[in-house]
Amino acid sequence: MNINLKKAALLLGTTSVVLVGCGKAKKIDEYSDDSLKDSEYEQKVITIEKEILENNKEQVIEKEVKEYKDVDISFYLRNDSNIYDEDGNIITSEKQYQYGFATRDYGDKYLAVINDTAGYIDKSNIAELSGTYVVADITDQKLDIYEDDKIVMSSPIVSGKDKTPSTIGAFEIYDITRNRYLIGDTYRTWVDVMMKYNGGEGLHDAEYHTDYDENGNIIKQHGWRNLEDFGGETYHEKGSLGCLNMPHDKALEAFDILDYGDKVLVKE
Repeated sequence: MNINLKKAALLLGTTSVVLVGCGKAKKIDEYSDDSLKDSEYEQKVITIEKEILENNKEQVIEKEVKEYKDVDISFYLRNDSNIYDEDGNIITSEKQYQYGFATRDYGDKYLAVINDTAGYIDKSNIAELSGTYVVADITDQKLDIYEDDKIVMSSPIVSGKDKTPSTIGAFEIYDITRNRYLIGDTYRTWVDVMMKYNGGEGLHDAEYHTDYDENGNIIKQHGWRNLEDFGGETYHEKGSLGCLNMPHDKALEAFDILDYGDKVLVKE
């Protein structure tokens, strides 16, 4: 080790000195005599460096012996949940039904990412998602369809308006129909696709659309939204009564992917 020992001594100070690093701090004895041999300074510096390196090594080993296994799990939160750092401090709190994925299993907790925040979460707070499922985000006005945790389709949506919001929660598709009227107290509207998941709430087309026969003759004109209405702020005042409205082609694409029993997660 090549050390300018007098410079090192000046850096360490002329009174009691604490050398700060990732390991434990060490105190250097006071000195006031330039006649102290360079070799003695060197020995003190080398000893401190070795001790700090050893402490760091012990810390690394301690972290490495924590047992875990790699996982690839998607989930939603069963309830409002805290996300912790490795020392058990709360990083943030997330609302019920937020979507996330876990990468490591530590026995009673997962290392996970939720809304771009990475941290540890108790396993008891999550419900796993698998197979084919939908994640609809009311805030972003979009939905994604996953197959084996990979997005296979995305679509802008118009959800329930502020006075009749879409229900937040985790559901399953229980009814799928084609070419039908949606009938309520004040409306009777034709849709090409309806996939119900929560009472009368479901995924369906709502874009203004014209159906033609094979000769180009108009069969039916239906729908009530322009394509630019989807994915923006339309829902606040002119949203649905709770359904997730989709562009026509996207609704047909979703119909080809989804089936009875597939999960629908609606979150904010």
